[in-house]
Amino acid sequence: MLFDRAKLQAGDRVLIWGAAGGLGVFATQLVKAAGAESVGVVSSADKGELVKQLGAVDYIDRNEFAGMMRRGGESADEEKARFAVTRAFAKRVKDLGSEVHDVRIVLTLVANALARAGYLRLHEVRRIDKLLNADDGKDAA
Repeated sequence: MLFDRAKLQAGDRVLIWGAAGGLGVFATQLVKAAGAESVGVVSSADKGELVKQLGAVDYIDRNEFAGMMRRGGESADEEKARFAVTRAFAKRVKDLGSEVHDVRIVLTLVANALARAGYLRLHEVRRIDKLLNADDGKDAA
């Protein structure tokens, strides 16, 4: 998916949701081997350090942004708070980037509302060319 559908190239920046999982560790290494950079979204600092050892330039612990998960039936105030957390996540991704290496590809290896919410907010802040969903093999955007 990274090569045939997203046209991964040297210098690209890839955000990998589930980077410490079975497919994520391979994706992290493939991105590095292609001369591109990855940032892993993981569930702990230990997993973050693992993906850095595998070639990621950095990681984001998704537990720091747990309020980004849509639960359904939220009040207007709860929805506003969720958007604030989502904007904080987008800012973290932006802070990890640079003018040259903006995130161009988002690879989701976990199909859940957290990953989707992260993409939607990121798309407003950054130019993302491809959102790849490994669960169904289809582009999500």
